[in-house]
Amino acid sequence: MIDRTRSLAAALLGVVSTLTPLGGGTGAQDATPAPVSPEEKPARPASIAVPVLTGITIDGDLADWPDTIELHPIRHMLVNDTNYGKNGVEERDLATSCDLSPVFSVASDPDTDLIVLAVLVRDDRLIVGNTGFWDTDAVEVDLDGLFSDSRIPFSTVFGRFEEVDASEVPVLQYLGIPGEGPVSGVSRSSGEDRDPVNPSLSWGDISQTATRMAFRRDGDVTVYEWALQAFDRYPDRPTDLVPGKRIGFDVVVVDKDVPASTHSAETEPEDARSAWVSWCPGFSGPRFLNAGSIGELVLGGD
Repeated sequence: MIDRTRSLAAALLGVVSTLTPLGGGTGAQDATPAPVSPEEKPARPASIAVPVLTGITIDGDLADWPDTIELHPIRHMLVNDTNYGKNGVEERDLATSCDLSPVFSVASDPDTDLIVLAVLVRDDRLIVGNTGFWDTDAVEVDLDGLFSDSRIPFSTVFGRFEEVDASEVPVLQYLGIPGEGPVSGVSRSSGEDRDPVNPSLSWGDISQTATRMAFRRDGDVTVYEWALQAFDRYPDRPTDLVPGKRIGFDVVVVDKDVPASTHSAETEPEDARSAWVSWCPGFSGPRFLNAGSIGELVLGGD
């Protein structure tokens, strides 16, 4: 793992091409490219033609990822928000900052019908909290198996946070932190008590999915390795990951540099609030309420 993360240093500093070696590729099948044909032009502002990749073990060690899989930058910082701040990092610095420089690689595994995702976060200060979304480093992954433009108002969930079910929202949101659970202090969701798991599914029971995550820290780089299940409808209609399928997708890195000093995001000192940085540009409210606000994966294959 040490050699792998060291090889990523140049990529995180932006001094090599995006086809930077990610791992050794010794344990997994080489990624099959997913070219986008002229009639398959991107339907969203952020779009990735996703390669096929099988044989990945979710353990936080990227040695089994192939050498040539593409790294994608995560650069779009949420600003002017009462819950988040710049946390000492300006958007223009996210390609080179030792404070925060996140990238990811993504592929589909037709053998398991899962999306595999590696998120690498160069971050000089690791903070793990379990009280709420404002007190910890984290990764959020948003998935919409239907690739819809469905949208619901915030009033649908407001005041019902422990009762809302994931089947009611248009986008599934998986959350992971670089430490033990619970995630965001959640002990009850969709009307049932929950164990303190990591990762977790907002508004749902992650044990009803095949999603899993492992994290590993080496030096100043944190790796979050995921196998993710998308759904046409949670939890009884998983998405069939066939070639050409479009999946709504976004990945967000949350960076906290000092332990929380208050009991809510709004009351944290402005310069101590977490930074919220997404792959997909733009923000029109919580991603899980608006399927049209996230990017897309276009699945490759035969």
